[in-house]
Amino acid sequence: MRLTRMMVLGILLLWLSAFEVQNPVDYILWRPERPLSWTDFKATTVSARPGVCAVSHLQLFPSYSYNKNGVKYGVECRFIPSKSWVNETGRASAVLLKHEQGHFDLAEYYARVLRLTLHRSKLTPQNIRDRVLQLRDSVSTVEDARQELYDQETELGRSADRQLDWEQAIKRDLKSLEEYSLER
Repeated sequence: MRLTRMMVLGILLLWLSAFEVQNPVDYILWRPERPLSWTDFKATTVSARPGVCAVSHLQLFPSYSYNKNGVKYGVECRFIPSKSWVNETGRASAVLLKHEQGHFDLAEYYARVLRLTLHRSKLTPQNIRDRVLQLRDSVSTVEDARQELYDQETELGRSADRQLDWEQAIKRDLKSLEEYSLER
């Protein structure tokens, strides 16, 4: 009888461990003190257009809630490791890592733009869902175009002079909206 109980308990524990919740967090929040490293790029390398050695998957993630006291909203800038990759050629390049950090920094700038835009919007419990999504889509369209321009003008980070110009411009952009940083 005791052996049967132990077996049932063992099977139950095995069964429960199969449903153990894994850490669902698959993102890195943008933080000034937390730069990217190549170990953050966890996806399998996929073939891409010629010359592309790394891809950073970035996300502007808005959230909102409301109650009788009003509305609350937030925007996170996320790097998604499981969808970001680097090939062996790229992994050997510190310059390329700085370029990918530039993409992350640029995404944070647009997260701040979205925070500012939401702050200036007249959000109500009745319109918050649609308005947040509409504004996110609008800001994301502008961000996507600027991310593409960044790749073009820096030649995917290969043009040292243009890369430095962009790094300085992104730094100025971030500073200009420092009031809308999560760090404030």
